[in-house]
Amino acid sequence: MGADNQRYLKALATWGLLLVAAFVFWRFVVPYTVPFVIAAFLAALLDPVVALGERVGLPRWLATVASMVAVLGGVLAGLGLLVSVLVRELASLTTQLPGLVKSAQPVLESLVDDVVRVGHVKLPSVQSLVHSQITTAYKITATVLHTLLVVLLGLPNVLLVAVLAVVAAFFLIRDKRVVGAMLEWVLPPGMQHRLPTLRTEVVRGTLGFLRAQLFLVATTAAGTTIGLLLYGSHYAVLLGLVAGLLDLIPFLGPTALLAPWAAVMFIIGQPVAGLELLVVLAGVALVRQLIEPRLLGSGTGLHPLAALVALYVGIQLFGPIGFVVGPITAVVLKAAARAAGLPPFVKA
Repeated sequence: MGADNQRYLKALATWGLLLVAAFVFWRFVVPYTVPFVIAAFLAALLDPVVALGERVGLPRWLATVASMVAVLGGVLAGLGLLVSVLVRELASLTTQLPGLVKSAQPVLESLVDDVVRVGHVKLPSVQSLVHSQITTAYKITATVLHTLLVVLLGLPNVLLVAVLAVVAAFFLIRDKRVVGAMLEWVLPPGMQHRLPTLRTEVVRGTLGFLRAQLFLVATTAAGTTIGLLLYGSHYAVLLGLVAGLLDLIPFLGPTALLAPWAAVMFIIGQPVAGLELLVVLAGVALVRQLIEPRLLGSGTGLHPLAALVALYVGIQLFGPIGFVVGPITAVVLKAAARAAGLPPFVKA
């Protein structure tokens, strides 16, 4: 067997082991170590802030406490405000949903009748068909809203995980050098010299990707919310959050929410409202296109095709959480492969 074939088989086997290790980690390890996985991400995220505190003369433990109080306190305050607004909007929407469906039904039935009359098409029991579809859509929407409301109201149940994650993050940051020495001891001798490079690549790649995606999602959500507030929507925050979450899906984003909404406005004879929604969509898309190249310019992002594959595989293997697990795993594998010099990241 030639040297090229041996290198190819070795690289292929290494990629296979990495994929198996990623699957085992998410499927069998993470469910029992969630607080500590979150703690590792928090530690990596806050470590630069702690290093800044050390440079101004603070002891590491005090810099750790100060950074955690400042950053996590601000995040928790913002999340608390967001959750309170979402709960209020969800409760209001759940209450008004039957009335909205009832008022929309005659409009849709009239629209179908017009299409049938103009097109000279005979459809059996058009009214019954429309009513059945509206009822189905209403049940699905009501179920989704109720589930989301229950999840939001059940957030206090995650307090234990949050406390454990914060405490573990404190010790990981404070005792960074000790933890690093333990990791070097655990790794095989042949891999120890690669640990600094591997750690740098994985942390930089993962955190760079997460920061970029969170900023893009936040920008989309905020822009959509502001636009819908100007539009006059009563559920601007809720719809803005939905648009931000849709932004995690490549080539979809707020278009999946605002474009059909605008189309409905045009169909029911409200072209001004439809144009206003298209303006909101165009504004959000323009801002996103302006900032995305800067955020992903460091090479930490994924190619759109790789992102789609990661999303699909993640969802198939892990369900809805695969929206997060898939891309993060792909970024970590990319960073690890670059650090190890695996194809297609082998250095010339």
